Amino acid sequence: MSRVLVAGGGICGMVSALQLSKYYDEVILVEKEASCGGLFKSYRNKDGVEFDYGSHIAVETGDPDLDNILFGDLAEENWHIFRNRKVGNFFKNRLNSDSPNIDIRQLSSEQYRQSLEELLLAGDEPSNEVNLGSYIKQKFGKLLSDEVFEPIMQKFCGSDLSHLSVEAHRVLGPTRVVALTPEATREIKNSQRYGGKFSFHHYLEGSSPSRYYYPKQGGIGRWIDCLVQKLKDRGVKMRTGLSITKITDENEKLKSALLSNGEQIDFDLLVWTIFPSALSGLLNMNYRLEPPQFRVTTVVHFVFDRAFKVDLHNVVCYEPNMRTFRATLYSNIGEKPSLEPPFHASVESFSDTRPDPVDIERTLLNELKTMGIIDENAQVLFSEAQIFEKAWPVMSQSLIENTVKQEVGISSEYSNLLLLGKAKGHSFFMQDVLMESYRKIKSYHVQ
Repeated sequence: MSRVLVAGGGICGMVSALQLSKYYDEVILVEKEASCGGLFKSYRNKDGVEFDYGSHIAVETGDPDLDNILFGDLAEENWHIFRNRKVGNFFKNRLNSDSPNIDIRQLSSEQYRQSLEELLLAGDEPSNEVNLGSYIKQKFGKLLSDEVFEPIMQKFCGSDLSHLSVEAHRVLGPTRVVALTPEATREIKNSQRYGGKFSFHHYLEGSSPSRYYYPKQGGIGRWIDCLVQKLKDRGVKMRTGLSITKITDENEKLKSALLSNGEQIDFDLLVWTIFPSALSGLLNMNYRLEPPQFRVTTVVHFVFDRAFKVDLHNVVCYEPNMRTFRATLYSNIGEKPSLEPPFHASVESFSDTRPDPVDIERTLLNELKTMGIIDENAQVLFSEAQIFEKAWPVMSQSLIENTVKQEVGISSEYSNLLLLGKAKGHSFFMQDVLMESYRKIKSYHVQ
């Protein structure tokens, strides 16, 4: 009987297990936490209102077969399904409800003139820059690098641009800027040289055809519940609350894994979807690498007595002196905002040290008012701060290089090992992670 062991019960591990169930008689998934889902989890307060922890909205990948795995069994009447994610941003004390990208016209007239000149003189999209600092300067010019991107990424990552990977910019920072007029932008977007630097002025222009999914009742954890049920229906065996403590190998193949409860699992293939440092340790491969650094992630959940002043789904705060990273306005998710309570939101914040819960709640509440998201007189019906010490690593250049180094080194040693998701160090967006993993599994089984 053929058997595959999947390590990691995040979204990548779950979807990989579903795909692998087509190729193997038995699929076993191991997750150290008590439940699967990773960042796609929800929390329910005492009043039954649900909030999310991190990645809030699921989106199609564009591959019909993969999207069928992800969304094919959903009862569409129970889901908000829409094509345009409404994301705004707060920059230079102004809320921009039309775009998630920074409008550099908010700079002083002299800074705007100089930054536009540097933008137009800058070269093509950098392809081999070793760190985010050199990448940003080559793509956007020195002024935007020093005055805009450096303070923003310092706020989000707690590190200088020179120490960060380009991936940090793609995941957390604005990847394009708003400038010129809408008409001029449409013209310049046709240029191969400038198209990747300038953003359309409105999120409706140039948007992806992919559809977004969010439950009409509850949080994104409902999607995970559906995937867990699908895993059970496919006969996938889930071992939650357990970790792998030992792995044996023989003749360039991995052979078995010992779980923390003493269970031994023999397998034909090991699929590893978490950071490879744990695997290299189990295999006694001493890479002498520094462990990843983490920032403290705080998520404050609010319920208000009235609707929000904006119809956005998310607002990203680029103001360096403010604590907010992103606000998610659950009541607004869908084609149009809900007029019925609860009016609830989650606000995320990063820091180097653990904040005082009362202080961070007060600060983020005031910032919601400053950004014009809630009314000055809005009453808080519920609030709670949840603090996570190691939810998201600092995406430094050394972290990416070390992850790739380990991935290449470990993969070259064993023929029955697939490293996917975080273990690859290449992709961090859900769409990219799942597409890369799906293709890797498919390729492995058609050889």
